[in-house]
Amino acid sequence: MNSMAYENWQEMLFGISKHHIKCGFGLEIGSGEVIPEIKPHPRPGMEASLDSLLEEYKRITNDIIQKYGIKCALRATIADVRRSEHNLRKSKETDLVLESFERCARAGADVLSIESIGGKEVFNYALTRQDLPGILFAIAVLGSRDMEFLWERIVEIAERNGSIPGGDTDCAHANTAMMLAGGMVGGDFSHTIAALIRAMAGARSLVAVGRGAKGPLKDCGYENPIIKSITGVPISMEGKASACAHMDLMGNLAASVCDLWSNEAVEYRDMFGGTTVAVFTEILGYDASLLNTALATGYAECLRDLLIASDKYRDPQALVICPKEI
Repeated sequence: MNSMAYENWQEMLFGISKHHIKCGFGLEIGSGEVIPEIKPHPRPGMEASLDSLLEEYKRITNDIIQKYGIKCALRATIADVRRSEHNLRKSKETDLVLESFERCARAGADVLSIESIGGKEVFNYALTRQDLPGILFAIAVLGSRDMEFLWERIVEIAERNGSIPGGDTDCAHANTAMMLAGGMVGGDFSHTIAALIRAMAGARSLVAVGRGAKGPLKDCGYENPIIKSITGVPISMEGKASACAHMDLMGNLAASVCDLWSNEAVEYRDMFGGTTVAVFTEILGYDASLLNTALATGYAECLRDLLIASDKYRDPQALVICPKEI
């Protein structure tokens, strides 16, 4: 990848990517329409047995699909259970991660993703000391090398089983810094350093695409606009509708070039409007409807620019993922 997928930032729009994909039950991602991506979590305790966990997911799924006109696909995001005390290349935990990918692909998962943790043990040490060379080493060297190792294997598993290798996200590093910085100026960590870490994350998460990931990249990778601008793959993003999971300072700007629009995560509970998954499916659906109407009526560029302008100068973390500045 020696050039940008888009010659001009203004070519980038929500719902449209250079390399759109087809998956699931008639779902096209990045071909001219923003798709909601709902991410639920079972209630604590439901994992006590396989039967109770399966029943919980059945309830969740039924609540989500009791909306008309939904074409859908399933993304399986495998937990990275490796830890610094393990050998990240050869260990029982590494084998479990790869086995999980294999089983999910065989079971029919449409898209395979992970939030990998390579380099986090060094990153955490450097982060607490605001040691930028150490942070860069953890993300760009250790993290990128681990991404190469993992994604060569994930892509092979996906292609062999007819799944799509989606993408990674830098939760382990950049989202840690974002959360420590907090949702307001004067948090516990420097917002400027968090912004620099997000820029580093773009290079690290790009490795997955370089090894064959096709998107949609995972939603909690706020660095995804950087990768879309370079590669043209479709991306999932989260922002204002993910306030149930965490704070950020770029909740509108995050939608400016998204192809999937996600809530990040919500625990399965009852609300006045229905269960949480039904409520957030509705919220995401309304957001996607607005974005798609703008595409259909010729106002997409105007809406994109408003989404950017509303957050661009709110925080340096927003500025660093602003499509105009990439």
